[in-house]
Amino acid sequence: TESDQNQQFEAYAERFLRRYWELNPGDGVYMGFYDFDNQLAVPNGALRVLRRTFFVNQLEVLNTFDAVNLSKSNATDLAILVRTMKANLWYIDEFRAYEWDPSQYNVAGIFGLILATDYKPLAQRITTISERLERVPEYYQAAKQNIKLPSLPHLDLAIQQSKGALGVFETTIPEQLASVE
Repeated sequence: TESDQNQQFEAYAERFLRRYWELNPGDGVYMGFYDFDNQLAVPNGALRVLRRTFFVNQLEVLNTFDAVNLSKSNATDLAILVRTMKANLWYIDEFRAYEWDPSQYNVAGIFGLILATDYKPLAQRITTISERLERVPEYYQAAKQNIKLPSLPHLDLAIQQSKGALGVFETTIPEQLASVE
């Protein structure tokens, strides 16, 4: 029945979002979901395979829902999720920006956002940052392995971003750390 389909879809959507943010913790923080704020996803081949598998599996599950049997709101969400899963697969399989766009490997923005957003006490946000920082070397090692032939404009942008990022790591984080000690 329509009621059952809506309940099933809403339960699915909750599970889906939690797993999606777990696989994309930085995106979660940008969207105001902080459960995985201490995790820095390393953009290596294993993560791409994990994400790709997730997107394919979610498309299969989404195809079990019939928009006709859903409320207008849930039918809209279903269409958005299907298009989002297909888009994510296209970005991994076809667009492959991870091979040519080094500007996407700037981690400073999320660190700055965690510091600037008062979603939990500063001392706890500093701990979150410390935990994320542990994976930065692994993150950049994966980025180096991913980049095959960087486009010049994106390389220039990445260089500019890196210069700006130094301020977050050399000044902003140490200043905030000193304020809680």
